[in-house]
Amino acid sequence: MEEKDKNYNEACNQSSIYFSDLNFNTSESGENDNNQNNSINDDIDSNEIEDHSILDLLVADGEDDDPISDLHKSEYISMCILTLFYSGKLTQSSLILVIKLLNIITNLNLSTNFNSLSKSLLSNIQETISYEKKWFCSLLNIFYWFNLEEQIKRLFKKKILPTFMLKTNLSSNIEDIYDGNIYKEYRKNLVYNNNQLIEKNYSFILNTDGIELSQKSTISIWPVYLAINELPIQNRYFIDNILIAGILVSDGKPKSIDYFFDSIISSLRHLELGLLVDTEIYRFFTIFGVFDKPARALMLKTVSSNGHYGCLKCRDEGCVVSFKNGYHHIFPYKEILDLRNHSNYLEDLENSKLFGKASKGIKDETFFSELKYYKPIDRPHAFNFCWCC
Repeated sequence: MEEKDKNYNEACNQSSIYFSDLNFNTSESGENDNNQNNSINDDIDSNEIEDHSILDLLVADGEDDDPISDLHKSEYISMCILTLFYSGKLTQSSLILVIKLLNIITNLNLSTNFNSLSKSLLSNIQETISYEKKWFCSLLNIFYWFNLEEQIKRLFKKKILPTFMLKTNLSSNIEDIYDGNIYKEYRKNLVYNNNQLIEKNYSFILNTDGIELSQKSTISIWPVYLAINELPIQNRYFIDNILIAGILVSDGKPKSIDYFFDSIISSLRHLELGLLVDTEIYRFFTIFGVFDKPARALMLKTVSSNGHYGCLKCRDEGCVVSFKNGYHHIFPYKEILDLRNHSNYLEDLENSKLFGKASKGIKDETFFSELKYYKPIDRPHAFNFCWCC
């Protein structure tokens, strides 16, 4: 009982702090208050609620005295609770106590747990999340595949797409993704392929990494998400503009993720062919990915960064040296290095298939090779140096 009372008090304190930070009391006049009221709901005239606090509006009885509908009240409170849950790092039990407290205050019969609260909020705003669940027998591996086409169409519906804000940088500075050689090569290929509707082509950057569920658990989660490079950089990584391709839940680090990426690569190849939105066809190409070193080796099917030929910038073998009570794999400085590029990557890949073992750090063909413009290893020729990793 003492622990429950403690959680209840903590939840009440968190909620009171949160609501005070939002300046829910609008009885004090001021330009900032009016701006915050407008950001809560553009459909409500600030003059209508000038003499009322938000809490008064939420608990008001009777249609005549209530300028906000019960549906809008539920949306406001649900969003506030979810924000409090994430930002305040509340436990599930604390969240339930906060909801019970607000149910007493508002008489709105809010959903009583996180899952039902999220579902009710999605139904109120008429949004759905479509996914397909797959099981794999080797270990505890569950894969959730999310429909990318639906997510992209949602961006068109929200007027995020189409966008034509392609930056042109006349200087030699690298200020955004458009200034890189890989992106420039991709755009050049679109023109070379006589694509007359080049402005209706978009490109993805793909990211993934494993996250341990907790320190005491071997369960890891691997989300795969995409960002659209052509969006303005200030909006590119907004959570609403990020596409979730899939989530893998595995018992420990997966030794292979080919089965996981089969559905994702299939979806990405369909998007390369085109997506019909209204009467227009838009094409989406995945042109590169960003991973940390362990995930990179897993994705590209290369030797780990601390192994022989583990550097993805050059083809130097490196060497092992003793250090204290162990050993380190290092890459001594050299004046001349054999740098990697797409051509010698294909050569090493062919040798690895021929001899059945890793060749210059390349173990096997990555699933990214199925994508039209994705080059797994392609170092720009302009660089003649290497910091081995």
